Amino acid sequence: MATWLSSRPTSDLGEGPESANIERSGCRSLRASALPEPARESEGEVQMGREVTRNRTRRIAGNILIVLLGLLLASSAIVKFAHVQGVVNKMATSGFSGGKLTLVATLELLSAVLFMVSRTRSLGLLMLSAFLGGAICTHVQLGEYAKAGGPSFLLFLVWIGSGLGHPQVLWSLDVPHPGTSQLTESRGQGWASRSA
Repeated sequence: MATWLSSRPTSDLGEGPESANIERSGCRSLRASALPEPARESEGEVQMGREVTRNRTRRIAGNILIVLLGLLLASSAIVKFAHVQGVVNKMATSGFSGGKLTLVATLELLSAVLFMVSRTRSLGLLMLSAFLGGAICTHVQLGEYAKAGGPSFLLFLVWIGSGLGHPQVLWSLDVPHPGTSQLTESRGQGWASRSA
């Protein structure tokens, strides 16, 4: 039997106990190149898979943050519309009462809804930035510097959520690689398609 096995070409010999017996009997050594190698993913495919997973996780985290902030701001507007006494008193000390309070609540709700809807998110981001910037300025104008931290933190989170969920929002922060210019990289392309 050993003679018959030793006369077989090495490409016919498979992996397993039979090939191990041939090795031990000293009949014929198997070359590693003759054995089929298990299918491996190339390093590039592995990197691409990791990048896709990282981008998907980043987008999901950004979208969750966007929805939570939108709901928070919408609930703040609803409280203003409901004329909750504590909120009405605070806003009146800042100079917003009556119709001004209703206008502020309307702008806040409109900004939050536009921010939560994906098709209007860029307009919502613009309006929320202006709205929260106005809130920061109001607190600074009244000398309430500590209270300006709340809208500042919300504005920071709004931009973080937007940047995570939609990296193209931060397109101007892309740093060009050494030896290239952004002008030559983006020639013939619109600013939105450059980061896609």
